[in-house]
Amino acid sequence: MPQGAVSYQRYPFDTLRELLGPTIDYKDEGYAIDKKYPAIIFIPDTAQINIQQQLISWELDGHTHSIKLLINHFYVYPNGFRVHMERHPNAPSWRLVGTHPEGTFCHKPSTVSGGGKSEISKSIAGAIISGAIFVDNFDKDMDMVVDIFEHDYSCRFRDSARNGSDLRRLLSNKRTLGSVIKLLTPSITEYSDEYNQWLKQVPQHIWAMVLMIKRFYKAEWGQNWREHFPSIW
Repeated sequence: MPQGAVSYQRYPFDTLRELLGPTIDYKDEGYAIDKKYPAIIFIPDTAQINIQQQLISWELDGHTHSIKLLINHFYVYPNGFRVHMERHPNAPSWRLVGTHPEGTFCHKPSTVSGGGKSEISKSIAGAIISGAIFVDNFDKDMDMVVDIFEHDYSCRFRDSARNGSDLRRLLSNKRTLGSVIKLLTPSITEYSDEYNQWLKQVPQHIWAMVLMIKRFYKAEWGQNWREHFPSIW
């Protein structure tokens, strides 16, 4: 899956057509537009969204079809997963934002005033920090970043049966930034103790550099990505 694309559970597009019926304008190319809200576009379950190319593409009857990825438009998969393009609040770039069709419900019973009921419903936006990255020894830190990108992550799972199944490299265009964040976040249920310990010994500013480089990495750089991040910017 291309970098900037999204993952989803697949459902037949015909199910969507049967459900929405005359409320959508179905196109022969395999997508549909909401008649009342034309900024809502229904796309097939096989559609790939690529923010670098600003295209949404899919295969239908042996032919490749595509539409332009536009701002202020919402693209909905047959399972209800919604995607839109949004400008980053603190960087000169755009990103894909996905919204699941089902919310998460939290129940906190029997609490008094000040017990924390309102805390579980607040936005986490305030916990997301954007800004400059400070490094110690640039060349030494970049060597650690190289080691992280070249590390073999295929045997990280606690369930040994899953080991060897995920061979995607961190900078592969088949692995999204969200996937890298999940892969580099310790998990006592999903990852082995050895792998979790390895994650914890890496300094936080190194992880910040890894995610920053992954965010701006371009496939045409190949293995020469380091020359695009010199010590003097």
